Parts: sequence; C-alpha cells; structure tokens
Amino acid sequence: MNNSKDTKIENSNEDAIGDNMDISDDAIKQLKQDFKQSAIDLVVKKFHKKARNVDSLMKDKKFQFSYNDFGVDINIPATKPMANSCTNEIECQNKDSNSGEPLATKRLKLSHNSIAINCISTESDDSSDDKNSNHKKVVLFSNGTVECNPTLTELTAIIRPLLDEFIADLVTLKTGIHLMIPQIEDGNNFGVEVQQDVLELLTTVEEEMIGRMNSFHVYYSIRADLVVKLAEHPDSDDYRRAIGQRDQLFHKQLCYILASIRNYYLQIHDLIVKNLKRIQKPKSGTNEGLLY
Repeated sequence: MNNSKDTKIENSNEDAIGDNMDISDDAIKQLKQDFKQSAIDLVVKKFHKKARNVDSLMKDKKFQFSYNDFGVDINIPATKPMANSCTNEIECQNKDSNSGEPLATKRLKLSHNSIAINCISTESDDSSDDKNSNHKKVVLFSNGTVECNPTLTELTAIIRPLLDEFIADLVTLKTGIHLMIPQIEDGNNFGVEVQQDVLELLTTVEEEMIGRMNSFHVYYSIRADLVVKLAEHPDSDDYRRAIGQRDQLFHKQLCYILASIRNYYLQIHDLIVKNLKRIQKPKSGTNEGLLY
C-alpha cells in the first residue's frame, strides 16, 4: 500500500513539473521571439533614423573638429609678491627665527587681487610622533570654485546619452542575432557564417564604444590634477597651457565619438539590411548569395 501511495505522489509531482515546464517553455519561446523581433526592428526602423539625427547634430559648429572657441578663464590668478614678503626659503626661515616661531614653519605671503594670504606648511613635533598617520595636503582656491569647461560640459551632456543608447542597441541586436542561430548541423552553414560575421562586427564595435565611455572619467581626473597643480604653482604658465591642451584634446575625442556613433549606425544598418534574409533564415536550403 505504501509503495502504491508513493508511486501516485511521484506521478503527481512529475505531472506538476511537466505542466510548469510547458508554461516555462512557452514563456521562453515568446521571450526569444520578442528579442528577435526587437533586433530586426532596431535595424529596419531605428538605425537609419539615428544616423541621420547624429549627422544633423554634427553640423553644429561646436561638434566640428576644427572648433577651438571653448577657452575658459581659470579662476586661479598669478601671484603678485608683496613688498614685505620673503623671496626664498632661507629668508623665510630667518624671519621665522627672529619672530620666535619654529624654523619648520614657512610663511610666504601672496597677494591675490590685493588680498594677502598666508600659505603655511607646518611640520610640528606632534606630527612626527604618529608616523603611521596619513596627512593629506588640502588645497584651497582663494578666488572660489574653479569651474569645469562649460562648452565641454554641454557637449558631454549631449554625447554621453547617445553613447549609452547606442551600446544598449548593440546589446539588444547581438542578443537577437544570437537567438537566430540554428542548431549546429553538418552542411548548409553559409547563413550561419553570415550571422557569425555580423556578430563579430557588433562585438568589436561594442568593445570600442565601452572603451570610449572611460574617456569621460579620464578627462575630468587629469584636468582636476592639473588644476590642483596650478593652484599650488599659480605662476606656472605650463600648467595653464596644459589645462587648455587637455580641453582641446577632449573636444576632439567627443567629436570622434559622435562621428563613430553615426558611422557605425550606418554601417551596421547597411550590412544587416543587405543580408537580412540570411540572418533571419540561415538554413534556407540554398547557398546563393554572398555576404555584402
């Protein structure tokens, strides 16, 4: 009796699992079909429109490679030594010793727009007791915030969403084409080779675009370091020029990213439309036609 009951329970569990698998299979089939259709719709209905939109955007003079009218006044003026300021380290130390202050304290009076500022770097005996502590130098901007380059900030706000959207489109398109690859069989694999060639191109473009995303972070990090260096050495014309050159380089990178998005939208649309039948039905039964 117990054996028969156990058998009935096992059969009912198997039936329940089978029903769930049927529901799951139907849902998965629909999901795959949705991805396939989304991939085709992207190419047929969207890619050529995006290429035209980006091309129109590139006609703006700010997106021209030759555009260079985006200089910015860095809010770190050069110093003007005051009459009673010391001019070298030895003189500063002598003044400190005469005033009874520790020799390790160095004072250099600077004038920013007629405002006297004391830049003090102190090495006290107390700090030497804690050799494991990390002391970070704090740089203060006497004239207030040093703004980002407004033109480049404006262009970044336009290009970054376009880049994000393009990468998302590539991911959807790759997934759809992957799902169109048929079961592996011997013979009549020309259509599959077409699919593989398209996927290889999409993967290459995706990796390049993801790499381009890092250029935003790199630009702001390097520029921030240069601004801090200029604040520490406000009389250095090299640091001022370096900031300007970094802005120019980043502008060229933004223009290149925008041009790449337009060109890849066009190239991918052209390649897939020309080979759409092969991509959708790689096992058509004939080997007529070539990859364009």
